[in-house]
Amino acid sequence: MRDYAFPSCIDHLDDLKITCDTKGQDNLHLAPNLINNPEKFFTPSHSFLPNVYNVDKDRDENKFEIIKDDKGFWRTQKRPPKNLIKTLSTIKMDKKEKAKNNTSIHKKREDNFTTYDAYISLNDIDCYFHNDAKLAYVEMLARDLKEFAGTEIFKDQEIIVKNTTYKEMLHMVRIFNHRCKDRPFMSLKPKTYFLFDGQRISSKEFKIINVPKDTSRETLESAVLKLIGFRRFFIKKSGIKPSKNNQGVVTVFVTIKDTDICKLLKHTWSIEINNHYYQFALAHCSDLDLSPRKQFRGEFVGFDERIALTIVHEAYVA
Repeated sequence: MRDYAFPSCIDHLDDLKITCDTKGQDNLHLAPNLINNPEKFFTPSHSFLPNVYNVDKDRDENKFEIIKDDKGFWRTQKRPPKNLIKTLSTIKMDKKEKAKNNTSIHKKREDNFTTYDAYISLNDIDCYFHNDAKLAYVEMLARDLKEFAGTEIFKDQEIIVKNTTYKEMLHMVRIFNHRCKDRPFMSLKPKTYFLFDGQRISSKEFKIINVPKDTSRETLESAVLKLIGFRRFFIKKSGIKPSKNNQGVVTVFVTIKDTDICKLLKHTWSIEINNHYYQFALAHCSDLDLSPRKQFRGEFVGFDERIALTIVHEAYVA
């Protein structure tokens, strides 16, 4: 094996000398001036070259940008604002202080109220990366619209935009999409609501049919709590309505907040209230929709004489 002379190479490297720029050392006293005026720090070596600092600054201050749409055409659109979360927080604080000064302390506040919702997919918002910034951007576009009731992120998949009336929710969707016309992928869509007895009903609302009129609200809430296992529901003040066919009974409307529980309750047919079972169904179901359930309903009339006593005893114990 051939032996290479590594020490001779190191000796040649030792002969090299690293020189520093003495001109740069002489200009150290100019450092504070360069920090306060960074555009001078990036002064180009030739007059015909652009100053990279000024170019970047102008790009940040420019409120418009040029993009290429899906049809291959170039167009100009307004750039989304920066520091949205901080700006939105400031707006909310100012509005909260004004409302605090103008609202009476004796005013009644209803914690649970029905909202009519629209949604937009988080993946369709391409002007921001983080979900919190996307949420703030959507709220900034919709918060000044009439009857706006807030926004929230649902399962890291979509943003829910709430409104207190169905009519204004549809108006909010039209205005929002008009404001985002330069971004065709950003489209706010209304949730599905069913028309039942002149009211718009969502898939989160259920009803309990033919409940005795004297049943208290506390008893009803305890029965629903036993059925679903937690308190993510509410019964509105107008949620107990008298029956059209029988004055002694009422129909109770319950709003469930959890979507996954709503999917399970669609297959629930009854609910126990004071040791009696009552029909449980989606709020928008009509009598015609519920009629197929009758073929699975039976009535107990008694035991046959030939039935053994042990079987009767087992039935009562169960």
